[in-house]
Order: sequence, then structure tokens, then C-alpha cells
Amino acid sequence: MKILLCDLDGTLLTSKKTITPRVQKAVDLWQSKGNLFVIATGRLISSAQLFADNSGTGDLVVACSGATIYKDNRLIYEKTVPLHLVERLWEILKPQEEYCQVYCDRSLVYNRDRGIFGSYVAHKDYDAKYRLPLIHMEDFDKEILPGPVHKLSFICHDPKRAKEIICQMGDLSEVNVFRSLPHLYDIIYKEADKGVAGLWLKDKLRAKEFYAIGDNENDVAMLEQAKISAVMKDAPRSVAKKADLTVSTSDKDGVAEFITYLLDKDL
Repeated sequence: MKILLCDLDGTLLTSKKTITPRVQKAVDLWQSKGNLFVIATGRLISSAQLFADNSGTGDLVVACSGATIYKDNRLIYEKTVPLHLVERLWEILKPQEEYCQVYCDRSLVYNRDRGIFGSYVAHKDYDAKYRLPLIHMEDFDKEILPGPVHKLSFICHDPKRAKEIICQMGDLSEVNVFRSLPHLYDIIYKEADKGVAGLWLKDKLRAKEFYAIGDNENDVAMLEQAKISAVMKDAPRSVAKKADLTVSTSDKDGVAEFITYLLDKDL
């Protein structure tokens, strides 16, 4: 049995947030051979699980950029962000009215309405399994947080300003800081990433190998740790150089190309 970790946005999902028929067929074929297809995303489990279930890959999901792993929608692995960093980011961004958020298991805690992703807002009306509690916390208050923080994020469209924010946070030796979207900066525990998650699953499930495919900075660790990795054609150059192969974009069935390659090689 082998494991294929696949990023969600920009990789498995098209620009319209759908999975193409060709990609779905390839995913089904991969699993029919006794292998596992695991979505590995920066999203919260509430959002990721919806796509995992719809694609028939819902047993295992890596969420929060590798800080959490779920089996049958139950948390089985987690790495958390120190609360003092959450408090510091809230303080830095308040004067400029800039947006930040934290992921606490199935909940999204945010500082202001302007900036919150529309796709997350929609989840508040979904069925219980996929519902996403949205919790407003204008000023930091640990009593408001529903649980441990798995990921801390902020939005900034100015790279210079983003660097200033990161510098103002002080000692970041306990965490990793990276972009999961061009304007979205994420902070997770230093020993948490998609690569660590892939190796953990490989060991726990006694898989022969794990492979990976992605398109952005939060995919680099799994691209480097995988036996064979692929990157989407439209990935940043800094990410592309970390992969073994380059495939077509998500709109042109890149994931299907990679699965076909792996099955043809019978690795």
C-alpha cells in the first residue's frame, strides 16, 4: 500500500473549486489498487472534509498545513501554536485594522469581518459535519478560544508590510512561517508541516512509500520528503524546484497526469 498526499486548492481543485472528471477517475483508480489518496491542505478540517468526502477519499485528511490529521473525522494528531504569538499578532494588527485569524480544530476565530474568506462564511449554514463555527475576537482573550490553536494566519497584500509584521512578532523559533496563498501568511508549530504528516502516516500505516503533489509554499516540506513528488505548472519557481516532476495545472488535469505516471511506473 502506498500513500499519495495531494494539496487541495490549486492542485486537486480547479480554479472553480471543482474536481475534473478525469482527475476523479484517476483518484478512484489509484485507490482501487489498494493505495490511499489523502488530501493535505492548509484549510480547516470542516472545509477539507467536505471535499474529501465528495471525492471518496474521506477516511484520512491532513489539515492546517500538517498541524492536524483526522481519521474518520476524528482528530488523531495535532501540533499547536503558542498562545503568546496569537496575542502578539492581535496586538500588532489592531491599530491598522488588518485581518488575522486562528484555526482551533473545527472553529475559525477572527479579529474583524473585513478579510474573512467567503467560502468559510458559507460553511456556517452547512450540515453539522461540515459546519464551521465562526467566532469573533476583536481583542485577544484566551477564554474565547474554543481549544488549542493549530494555525495562526494573517492577510497582507504588501510583501514589505508582511515582513514588518513578522519581524514585530519577535522570537519565532517555535514556529514555521510561510505563505499558503500569495497574500495569506500562515504560522504553525515548527515540527508541523505536510512532510512530517506524510512520514507520520507512512509509519503508522506501514505504507511502502508516500508520494506528494502540490503548488505552493506550504507544500514544500512534503515535496521534499516524498519518494517522488510533482508540482503544478503554475507553481512559483521556488516551489517548482523542490519537486521531481512538473505536471499540468489543476484546470488541465495535472493530478491525473501524476497518478498515471505513478501507476505506469508501478513504483
